[in-house]
Amino acid sequence: MDILKSVNVALAKRGMKKAELAAVLGRTPASLSRMINSGACSGKVLAEMAAAVGMQVSEFIALGED
Repeated sequence: MDILKSVNVALAKRGMKKAELAAVLGRTPASLSRMINSGACSGKVLAEMAAAVGMQVSEFIALGED
């Protein structure tokens, strides 16, 4: 799974920016970027990101599959 790809595709589908996602998650854009780029997202964070873009976790993860 490519978390960065999942995030980018989900945000594009919703017309959101990473800064907006960070705000919804209660994080700074920098901390969100570090987390996404490192691929170090817990299941809880993945669930929060999926909910923020109106998706189930499985749908969100599938966006990053090749």
